[in-house]
Amino acid sequence: MKFSLIVRAAVFAVAALFVTAAYASTATTTMGITAAVAKDCAIAAAPLNFGTYNGTADMHASAAVTANCTSTTTYGITLSSAGTYKLAGTGANTDTLNYTLTASDYTTLLSGVLVAANAATGNGANQSYTVYGVVAGSQVVRPDNYSDTVTLTITY
Repeated sequence: MKFSLIVRAAVFAVAALFVTAAYASTATTTMGITAAVAKDCAIAAAPLNFGTYNGTADMHASAAVTANCTSTTTYGITLSSAGTYKLAGTGANTDTLNYTLTASDYTTLLSGVLVAANAATGNGANQSYTVYGVVAGSQVVRPDNYSDTVTLTITY
């Protein structure tokens, strides 16, 4: 009887192995993972505020321009016009206050280009530039608030 129990137990154990093996089958596959990094740039500019003009002395001011381009993306920054700019009076006031945008020495005019085409390379972080402005003294204009808008364009 003891022998018969041992044989039965062995048969059940072997059968259990086959049942477990039937449920333990697997299949595999692979999954591709991809990503693309596009050339991209953003530009921001702080306002350039000359303050209050007294009509006699030149006024100097500067404003920060920030470019942020993906790593290794080359770019350039241009201004909407070049040379002498005009701040316009408000309402019926048709007076204009002339000013120039310059390089860091306040004397080299920006000819519509802040950064030459493909002259700068992005690094994924903010890269700063400065635009300097000069309002020449001795301009005769009425008291008013004068303003202008210059568009900066980043090309990449």
